[in-house]
Amino acid sequence: MCHLTRHMATECPHPIVENVDQCEDSIWEGLDQCEGENEITVETKEPIEGKCMMCQQMDAERREHQNMQAVIEQIGEEFRARAENADADFERIMEESRREAEERNRIQEADEEAQIARLMEESRREFQTQNQGTLDDVNANSDLAKALAASRRTTPSNDAKFEYELAQALALSKEQIPTAEDEEAQMKVIMEESLRQYQDQNQGAYGDEDAQLQAILELSKIEWHRQTWQQPPPPDLEASLSVDMDPQGRGKGHRPGAPTSLGQVEQLQSALSSFSFFGLPSSSAASPSHQPGTQSQESKEIGAIRAQQQAAYEASLAADREKAKKKKEEEEAPRKHAEEATKQAENSKQAQHSIEESGEEYEQEHDDPALLKAKRLAFLDRLQK
Repeated sequence: MCHLTRHMATECPHPIVENVDQCEDSIWEGLDQCEGENEITVETKEPIEGKCMMCQQMDAERREHQNMQAVIEQIGEEFRARAENADADFERIMEESRREAEERNRIQEADEEAQIARLMEESRREFQTQNQGTLDDVNANSDLAKALAASRRTTPSNDAKFEYELAQALALSKEQIPTAEDEEAQMKVIMEESLRQYQDQNQGAYGDEDAQLQAILELSKIEWHRQTWQQPPPPDLEASLSVDMDPQGRGKGHRPGAPTSLGQVEQLQSALSSFSFFGLPSSSAASPSHQPGTQSQESKEIGAIRAQQQAAYEASLAADREKAKKKKEEEEAPRKHAEEATKQAENSKQAQHSIEESGEEYEQEHDDPALLKAKRLAFLDRLQK
């Protein structure tokens, strides 16, 4: 029979020290002690302060678990505080970036508008400078300009007289040809006076209830008004106003007729304005009916020059717009890079948030105390990486 000596722990119901005195039977059978309660005698000695090894190990694991929980809570608080600060910093940075971008875009648009206006003004001045000489040469070398200059040299007094008489004729034509508003007002006055006189003359002649008689009355009003108030044709201008020179500037002759209608006066004014385009005085303008071939040729030359000038100006304007567009794209490149950097920062923030959420889900799903230590250590290692 084996004898077992135990020293119990004071802080737990477990033995701290156990000594076994084996009997010969257990030694013979190769056992550590005899099997069965009746074959073992137990002697309890005085207890020992403290706990057994198993309880001490469990206490150490509990303390380690508490420390690990405290570390995890501290790390979580740090991450939450850092995330809040990161959100505030990110919003502040985004607001500053937005204000800077708006200010930069406003300044850039103002500079671009000023630059485009300056380039267009420079192009216009350059275009005028390059083509002014050509237009002056055409005006100076044209046959019509030479003929008018020769006529001015030969007959200076007739030019002054013609200019004075032409001005008088135009003024008289404007006085004799009223405007549309004046004609309308005058016509209203005439119609009212005609109606009043007709009513006074024909009152009581016949009844006004019959529709046919009323129609006859209206027709008679119109006929009476036409016979009474029809204006005579405008007077002819003085025969001396139709004096002109021949294309070579020699001698004088009479025109077919003076401008007695509004269409002829407008034709004369348009001819004078076309001559003033070449820088020539209106007093020496020849009749367009005398030189139709020369005037049409000059008009074609001027039209061709204007077409070339317009084409050159449009090409220059298109080139300036292309330059401004390229410059704008180059200036917008830094803003696009800043937007890409902002998107990357947002993606990294979302990844960090997903890691924190996965850690919380991991803690909620795994509550086994035996596996918690190793899994949390692995989680912390992965989180730090």
